[in-house]
Amino acid sequence: MSIKSKILNNKLSLPVLFLFTLIVIGGLYYFKQLSNRIVSVDKTPFTEKIEKTSLQPSDNDKALLLVKNLPEVQEWLNLFINPDGASPSTNGKPVIEVDSVDGSVYTIHVYESLTDHNATFNWYYVDLNTESIKDFFGKEY
Repeated sequence: MSIKSKILNNKLSLPVLFLFTLIVIGGLYYFKQLSNRIVSVDKTPFTEKIEKTSLQPSDNDKALLLVKNLPEVQEWLNLFINPDGASPSTNGKPVIEVDSVDGSVYTIHVYESLTDHNATFNWYYVDLNTESIKDFFGKEY
């Protein structure tokens, strides 16, 4: 007896229907899991995010903003002109983050995140009590 005749005689139709249903449900579940992994990127400039909140910016935000507004950092950020915020030459993305905090002094790391490594632009030390900034090389701003 051929498979076609077994299906037509309803001997395999229930298992085939069950298997087909499992495949469809599994595919839908997999698609749902993939769609949950997609993360939207907020392209709102950092300063606008702080200004739009009714709360006072955190100390981390204050330190980051002081560094981000330095002319040399602004000039460096202007290199990342692709629509997705990446560099056209390296495809890396800029990152400005708090590395550590020691009392009122915040260590800020400014770097380009590449696929296989990070390329440091500079390190900055921000004292929030005095709002003074020094870079890794001792230059004061």
